[in-house]
Amino acid sequence: MEFVLLNRLTKNRFYNLEKSGLFQQYLRHINGLRSKKTSQKLEYIKKSALDEKAKISITCAGKRDGGGAQLHACISTIVFANSMGIRYHHTPLIKVEHNYNNDPLWEAKWENYLDLTNLYSPRLNNQDYLFVDNYHSIVNKIYEAITSKNDLNIRVLYCHGYSDGHPQEFVDVLDNIRDHFFLRRNPQLVSSPFDFNIAIHMRRGDVTIKSWSVRYTSSQCIQALINHLRFYFRKARPRFYIFSYSDDDDLKILEDEDVRLFVDMNVFSVMDHLAYADCLVMAKSSMSYVAGMLNRGLVLYQPFWSVCLPHWVRADGFFV
Repeated sequence: MEFVLLNRLTKNRFYNLEKSGLFQQYLRHINGLRSKKTSQKLEYIKKSALDEKAKISITCAGKRDGGGAQLHACISTIVFANSMGIRYHHTPLIKVEHNYNNDPLWEAKWENYLDLTNLYSPRLNNQDYLFVDNYHSIVNKIYEAITSKNDLNIRVLYCHGYSDGHPQEFVDVLDNIRDHFFLRRNPQLVSSPFDFNIAIHMRRGDVTIKSWSVRYTSSQCIQALINHLRFYFRKARPRFYIFSYSDDDDLKILEDEDVRLFVDMNVFSVMDHLAYADCLVMAKSSMSYVAGMLNRGLVLYQPFWSVCLPHWVRADGFFV
């Protein structure tokens, strides 16, 4: 079928290919074939004997965005490696965005936050890692290495293509990361251990109604959610803590006797408060996402481009 469609497309040189229904039909067909073949290869890799996969390793490196996004990328790669039965080699974070104060230890602090360096095998400095930037190509390379019994050290930017499709496979990985995290951390929290603490993360500053609006959550939505949680947990007498990086009037209207706003707290302290809260209301943020992975309480998830994990609760009705 793909050859028939391709021939029809190439014969008609007047098509606006990207907008034509025929071209979109062709893309859907090819992507469907690719997805089916990728799934078949994934099953083959999973069922392959461990000794056939012993010479295959994967590392996550090369991203230059925020620390939360990079840690999320590493965890997605660990999930993929764990599911496939191949080795994960950790590469420390090299360059992380949002270093507004020019902190010379910025990358080291992000790396130390989860301390994946001491949780997983380090990247082999004497080995070359083949860079692959496409999920289907990652699967193909591993499949080829197993079937041909060759060594393979592969470097990827992330494995969200796999982990987002298999959210249940985060469980084992997150248990390991959480145990290591909570054993090491001893944060100073503004919240009381005797209260039922609800942490709310709100993206502001670079995120506004006009800029990055897809990641914006209005104060009206948060106010409605606070009112709901205040009633739902009324017997526990909840305390609310809102964390953001802007003190505009839009956020100040949320302050109340049981609601405190923090806008000048450093990012790692904010992460601690999100991770340790009895209830976490996530923002549309990779930083929130990592904190949600760590949190052992109730996590309320906003619709976002990253998948909702099975143990989280979707709060779609409040974020419309």
